[in-house]
Amino acid sequence: MKKITVFSFSEKGNRVNLEIAELLSSDAEVESSLQGEDKGTLEERTEKAFKGDAIIFIGAMGIAVRAIAPFIRKKTIDPAVIVIDELKQHVIPVLSGHIGGANDLAESLAGLLSAEAVITTATDINKVFAVDSFAKGKGIGIENPERIKDVSSALLRNEEIGVSISPYLTDIFPKTLKLIPKCLCLGVGCRKGTEYDKLKSFILAFLRDRNISLSAVSDIATIDIKRNEAAIKRFADEYNLRLSFFTAEELNQLEDSYGFYESEFVLEKTGVSNVCERSAVKRALELCPSGRVSLIERKEKAEGMTLAIAVYDAAGSALPGETEDLCKTEAGRKGCIFVAGLGPGRADMLTPEGKRAICASDIIIGYRVYTELIKDLTEGKTVISSEMRKERERCEKAREYALKGNRVAVVCSGDAGIYGMAGLIFEVCGNDPDIDITVIPGITAALAGGALLGSPLTNDFSVISLSDHLTDKETIHKRLRAAGASDIVTVLYNPKSRVRREGLREAVEILLEKLPPDRVCGYVKNIGREGETVKICTLKELPDEDIDMFTTVFIGNSDTVVINGRMVTRRGYREA
Repeated sequence: MKKITVFSFSEKGNRVNLEIAELLSSDAEVESSLQGEDKGTLEERTEKAFKGDAIIFIGAMGIAVRAIAPFIRKKTIDPAVIVIDELKQHVIPVLSGHIGGANDLAESLAGLLSAEAVITTATDINKVFAVDSFAKGKGIGIENPERIKDVSSALLRNEEIGVSISPYLTDIFPKTLKLIPKCLCLGVGCRKGTEYDKLKSFILAFLRDRNISLSAVSDIATIDIKRNEAAIKRFADEYNLRLSFFTAEELNQLEDSYGFYESEFVLEKTGVSNVCERSAVKRALELCPSGRVSLIERKEKAEGMTLAIAVYDAAGSALPGETEDLCKTEAGRKGCIFVAGLGPGRADMLTPEGKRAICASDIIIGYRVYTELIKDLTEGKTVISSEMRKERERCEKAREYALKGNRVAVVCSGDAGIYGMAGLIFEVCGNDPDIDITVIPGITAALAGGALLGSPLTNDFSVISLSDHLTDKETIHKRLRAAGASDIVTVLYNPKSRVRREGLREAVEILLEKLPPDRVCGYVKNIGREGETVKICTLKELPDEDIDMFTTVFIGNSDTVVINGRMVTRRGYREA
């Protein structure tokens, strides 16, 4: 989750600060640094904030410039910096407009605040292709960012440029901007207790000798008996690489169409005849369901260490034989839209059908938090992300791309048809004969949370959202009264936010008109994500529990009981 710090320097600025923190809190970790707080000097607080992803100053531009000046390093690592006046009239990106995402964040904030985004980068105001924005959007690294200005200047002069994207560091033009796609898996083997400096030197020399950029490596893979090998773990951490472990059985299941090097000694020690080559290919195949994987650098060994490299098609595809079924459209149709629910957030709770649809799509569109959850599946694809309250805009984008013949996946959390995007997609695109719409179900929070609590949904149940953003409060209260009067298990979505502090308490007061205070209830926080919390309590206790926007609440009926610490609604089965 992104880390954003918001600074303010007056009472009016403090109010804007807290409003922005509320707007961004659903997909970012936001720290408000308010005027009047004793958190150290502005210099100390700014230095700390520079370790995050974005800094927002509410106030004068001069304050922001003086605060950030000592800490600016280079455009590939500096955070996004934005200035907003305390009247919320203008949102101005100051630093890292493209790579850091300041321009995108400014546009999003301007929309949320009904303000004007003041974009000053030359490529944007002249509507010229920005190579650093392109690279960031595609998940492509930039090896020599000092060349970005050469490309941008040429485009602004209306000159043609050539673009080469490769994991190899090759100069093909007099001035070559080297874009490096993350498309390589590094397979590693080593003796127990290998020194970190020795392994690091071996890996870097191995890549350097082959003219391969480390920026092209996305993953390290090895056998599971090396799970506690400190040198491998440290290298992955230092260079921010994903680390995977496979059992000997999993590695042995790979077809030997890659011509793996075989070693009797390694087989005797590990249970598989080759660790590095098979590990690299195994992880690459996981990342590329189409199977377009090659072993481009075979096993090299030195002082008890081995390395190999597999390359995969980062654009991805559906599983072999399944793309045609997924993308089948009626004759004459130009494109299709998949509306896919991602489940509660954990990768293994995304359904196979949802995964295939995402892999088969050319364009991925969704709320920024949700597109981040599936970034392993979207490398090399066009990903269009936006903030909250931009739902209709996302649907219009999906329609625009589908009419051009693209396969588009619109993603949302849980199930696409339950507080999701499916209905709005049909409203925007459903009457268009040139678009085929397929809704792909996902695991909604009621189901995932219910399983964690026990079995609270065994009988009839209702689902009510307490958010009054799209439904007025009077209607919500009417539905709560109906649920309470019917003695039906009720699941509450969106129970509380930083703005709606009393929504849950009001809901409980309404339900207590019909239900007893000791009615069995439960809630699950951060389902399928870090910080997952499961608790059973009573209806009376609910308002005082640690519940937020990421919590799903379950209110039992008269047949709901606690069995060995689990919340269970009895179905009513009777012995014959």
